[in-house]
Amino acid sequence: MPTKREQFVQTIRAQWLGQRMRELREERGLTLKYIAAYLGVEFSTLARYERAEWPFRRDHVVALLDVYGVYDERERAQLVQLAQDAWRVNRWDDDFEGALYMLHPKFYAQWHEHRRQAGSRLPGSYPTVQAQG
Repeated sequence: MPTKREQFVQTIRAQWLGQRMRELREERGLTLKYIAAYLGVEFSTLARYERAEWPFRRDHVVALLDVYGVYDERERAQLVQLAQDAWRVNRWDDDFEGALYMLHPKFYAQWHEHRRQAGSRLPGSYPTVQAQG
C-alpha cells in the first residue's frame, strides 16, 4: 500500500471497486452524505473513493458491504481483495478472471483488451489504465 507521501495511481482495480461500491449504494437508494456519515468521513472522501481518486480502505469496504447487505461470501471476498490490491499496478493474479462476473462492462472491456494485447508478455503482467493514455 502506498504511504501518505506517495501519490495513488488510479488503477483498473480501484476503478472497478469504486464503480461496484457506487452501484451497490445507488441500488439501495442511499446518498453519499448518508453513507459518509455512517463511516465518519466527509462525503467528498467517499466520492473520491468511488471515483478511484483515493484507494478505499479495507475496513470501509467491509463496513459498507454490511450496510449494503452484501452477504455472498465470494463477492465480499473479491471486493475486499480489490480494496487490498487497489494500489497494485501491472500485475494480475491467475484467479482474478473468476471475479469478472461482478465487473462493470466498461472495465471488463478494458481488461479484456489488455489481455488480448499482452500476448507476448509474461503471464499476469498487464498495463494500467494510465498506461493507455
